[in-house]
Amino acid sequence: MAPAARPAPAAADEGLSVIAFGPRCDISTRVQLTGDLVIGRDPGCDLVLDDEAVSRRHAHLRLEPGALRVVDLDSRNGLRIDGEPCAEGPLALGSLVRIGGTMLRIARTAAETLSSRRPDERGPGSLVGGPSLAGLRRTISVMAPTALPVLVLGETGCGKELVSRRLHTLSKRSGPLVPVNCAALPDTLAESELFGHARGAFSGADRARDGLFAAANGGTLFLDEVGELPLAVQSKLLRVLEDGRVRPVGGVSERAVDVRIVSATNRDLEAEVARGRFRGDLLARLAGVTLRVPALRDRVEDLPMLCDFLFGRAGVDARLSPDALEAMSLYRWPYNVRELDHTLRAATVEAAGETIELEHLPAPIRGAAARSRPGADGFAAASVSPGVARKGAVFAALRDHGGNVRRASESLGLSRGHVYRLITRFDIDLDSIRRGARNSGAVGGEETAR
Repeated sequence: MAPAARPAPAAADEGLSVIAFGPRCDISTRVQLTGDLVIGRDPGCDLVLDDEAVSRRHAHLRLEPGALRVVDLDSRNGLRIDGEPCAEGPLALGSLVRIGGTMLRIARTAAETLSSRRPDERGPGSLVGGPSLAGLRRTISVMAPTALPVLVLGETGCGKELVSRRLHTLSKRSGPLVPVNCAALPDTLAESELFGHARGAFSGADRARDGLFAAANGGTLFLDEVGELPLAVQSKLLRVLEDGRVRPVGGVSERAVDVRIVSATNRDLEAEVARGRFRGDLLARLAGVTLRVPALRDRVEDLPMLCDFLFGRAGVDARLSPDALEAMSLYRWPYNVRELDHTLRAATVEAAGETIELEHLPAPIRGAAARSRPGADGFAAASVSPGVARKGAVFAALRDHGGNVRRASESLGLSRGHVYRLITRFDIDLDSIRRGARNSGAVGGEETAR
């Protein structure tokens, strides 16, 4: 029996595509879904897969009114939907279908290229991935030469600092890129670190010191976790952004600086403004351009490329087995590419060879293949009523996205307003979900970021 799944939106209305990818890192294919697809190795199929484990006519993807369904065509290896073997079943936005050694993911149709090869870039600021990052790359290339401040949003470990490096590299600014983790600045020293201080400005200030703004003069200052800045420092940062001059703590004269500001946060800054924890005028200044880095779970087709890149960076000659790739594609990756990097380092030690198998991966990832990715919070559809199943699906999506309603609604294939109505109908405690996400190291809210 197939795992429970929410209905997929009609392709003609929502714009759906099927992404095929496998352990080979060089190619992933995206096919726009406008009608039924026959999938297999036969050249006459609508989607041809170069995979010896795939039958000549392996599966039929049927587009039904308001729904999407996959049916096995008596293949020799069968198919799996979200980790569970089945002969046929409904698909949802985000569903993962395994056919032989190839994974198929149902996704929204991107306006960018429908196929991509391994990126050539390998240096600082590399954004490794396929069409899922094409829009981000294009916006970066357009905005990099400008002086506009940039606010980068995305979950923990998804690569916001890489975006700042790419922006700086393409800006051609003569000065350096100076990164600063605002969360690591003590409240009492944050102002001094950013703007410098005069001799004798406070106890221990035995000599004058330039701040990070001065160090970044002519270049880029990357304010990571900018939402952590104390309110007193936020007001002074706003003034620097407005007039381009800094005054050291305890100083009497100001100094002109030419600094491009790139900031990033894992907080919902609009919610923080509403709570009085962040200045709305500063947010307006920082967000001259807003870039969003997608979470790894929303672009699992990039896993082969990312793994190949990380293997190469670590000097390891390794590859993934289809079983390992399937489990990794079903895992939620709460800490994104940073977690993937640590996972691969440990797995290559466990494997002690060229191929990483399922058994070499951590238990949470191995267990992901046994759970329905978009289903009713771990319950089979036959064991619960439709209302309970739907409540479980909404709750699971909100929990997986740290209480971020926008992202949860995208994963469910529903509008944000519809999800809010379901939250009210099912009496789901959204604040409790967000508190749990913050306590576990993730951050919720309407616009969850890094």
